[in-house]
Amino acid sequence: MKVPGNWRAPVHAHTADYRAVVIKGLWAHWQMDGDEATKVELPPGSYWTQKANEMHDDACLSEMECVILLINDTPYETYFQK
Repeated sequence: MKVPGNWRAPVHAHTADYRAVVIKGLWAHWQMDGDEATKVELPPGSYWTQKANEMHDDACLSEMECVILLINDTPYETYFQK
């Protein structure tokens, strides 16, 4: 997935687990149960896992674009916090 610099996703969840690797840029990922206190900054080469149906947020902290590789074993849908 490629996103522009200084991009932030809306709070969301997915219907399946996934793994992700940062390819380019500085990424941030955090769980909504801890708000931004759980935010982890992830430089290129870093990875994280995300459980299905857990609300979370993501952002590209770089001025330049961010590229991440998303890995999932099954197709999933994304849904947003109400």
